Amino acid sequence: MTSKEKPFDSIHELLKTGNPGQVRRRLIDAQTGRLRQAYAWDANHAWYCVGNAEFALENYREAAAAYRRAYKADPLDAQSLWAIGNCYDALKRPKLAERILRKALRLEGVSVKDKAALLVNLGNALFDQKRFSEAAATYLPVRGRRDEIGRKARLNFKRASEMASQ
Repeated sequence: MTSKEKPFDSIHELLKTGNPGQVRRRLIDAQTGRLRQAYAWDANHAWYCVGNAEFALENYREAAAAYRRAYKADPLDAQSLWAIGNCYDALKRPKLAERILRKALRLEGVSVKDKAALLVNLGNALFDQKRFSEAAATYLPVRGRRDEIGRKARLNFKRASEMASQ
């Protein structure tokens, strides 16, 4: 790492280029299981990157544990909660995903775009529990967006509404 390189630049590059296995080795001391000193100053960011690497490797339990450590380092980080919810979704645990996503939605400072995406994920967790009417109601406020989030909300609203009317 050059003196001009920011500590996380190489980590982000490894994630972007599909080398998630190297991320954990760079960030975590194998003997202690703790963050390496070069990254410990931003534990929230470092653990979030570990979570992203584990998620990319489909190690969803390990990813959730890393995201929980990121959230513990910054309890106002809705992104970490969102990521934990995604892990529970991948683990086919929609009730846990619902609980975590609702918690993320209650945090102050969540951007409008992130709130919309969280609502779509929450709707998906409700859909996976076969709570179709609730899922449709959750997608409803997001359907009008003119982006990918809105497109997903419209598609999922239609599916949930159809299932609810059966």
